[in-house]
Amino acid sequence: MGDRSVGDRLKDFEEVDCGLTPQEAIEEAGRCLQCKKPGCVDGCPVNIDIPAFIALIAQGKFLEAAASIRQQNLLPAICGRVCPQETQCEALCILGKKEAPIRIGQLERFAADQERAKGLTIPARKALTGKRVAVIGSGPAGIVAAGELAKCGHSVVMYESLHAPGGVLTYGIPSFRLPKDVVKAEIDLILAMGVDLRLNHLVGRTVSYEELDSFDAIFLGTGAGLPYFMGIPGENLSGVYSANEFLTRVNLMHAERFPEYDTPVARMN
Repeated sequence: MGDRSVGDRLKDFEEVDCGLTPQEAIEEAGRCLQCKKPGCVDGCPVNIDIPAFIALIAQGKFLEAAASIRQQNLLPAICGRVCPQETQCEALCILGKKEAPIRIGQLERFAADQERAKGLTIPARKALTGKRVAVIGSGPAGIVAAGELAKCGHSVVMYESLHAPGGVLTYGIPSFRLPKDVVKAEIDLILAMGVDLRLNHLVGRTVSYEELDSFDAIFLGTGAGLPYFMGIPGENLSGVYSANEFLTRVNLMHAERFPEYDTPVARMN
C-alpha cells in the first residue's frame, strides 16, 4: 500500500496511507488459501468471517465483501485502519509461516472505503421491542453497543459529554492515521439506524441519575478521558500538557489549523 510523499505530508494532517487500488486488492485477496480451519478468524476479537469477505474481494464483489464484514463489525473502515491486525488475525494467517501473511486489515479497509464511496447501506433492524437503553459515552464501545442494540430492535439514547461524538476516535487518534470523515461516516450510519445521540450531555450533571431510571438498561462506555500524571516536578507548569489535553487540542479543537481555530498548543522556539 503506497504512502503519500514526505513533501506532501509535511504540509497537512491528511491520511498518510493511500490504500489499495482495486487491482491490488484483488491480487492480494487471491493469495488467500481459504483454509478449512482459518486461524485468522480465531485471532479476530469479533470473529469476522475473514475468508468469506476476502473471497468476495478476489471476485471483485467489493460491496458484498463490506456487507459480509458488517455482519460482525459495524466499524470496518475504522478497524481496518487502527486495529493491531499484525498481532491478531494476521499473526495466525497460515501463509505467514513461510511468507508475508494476507494483509487482512488493508483488505477490510479497502472494502469499507469502496462501500463508503458508493453510499453506505443502513443495516436491517429487527422489530421494535419496546425496550429502551441508555448508552453513556460515544466512543468505540458506546458506538458499537448502540448499533448492535438498535439492530436488535431496542430504542437507544447515546449520551456524549463533549460537543462531538467518537471519543478517542475523534480526539485521540490524529487525522493522518484515522481521517475524521471516516469516523463521521461510520457514526452517521449508526445514527441512521435510529440511535438518538445527545451531545453536550454530562451524565450526573446535565443529565441526572434519576432521569436514567426510565431506561430498561444502561451501558457505560466512558472510556479513558482522564489523564494520569507522574507526580514529577514541573508537570503543572504552563506549556506542559497531558497526553489527553494535547491530543484533544490538536484533534477535536483543531489546533493544527491555528489561527483559523483559536486553540493553539505551545511551541518551543
